[in-house]
Amino acid sequence: MPKDIIVDGVYFTPLVAYYLAAFAAFLICRWLIVRTNLERAFWHPELAETGLFMVILAAVARIF
Repeated sequence: MPKDIIVDGVYFTPLVAYYLAAFAAFLICRWLIVRTNLERAFWHPELAETGLFMVILAAVARIF
């Protein structure tokens, strides 16, 4: 079981670190999608981005 993260006496759940790692990976993936003009393939790009972030977050949480 992961331990809590302590920052200046404030306890954070390990999920905060997962969110930060997933967000960094998401930004890289989003940059690649926009750069290759692949977002035009999605009917609702914002919904696709939300789904992509959730998949990345689940993968990061599963790995760690």
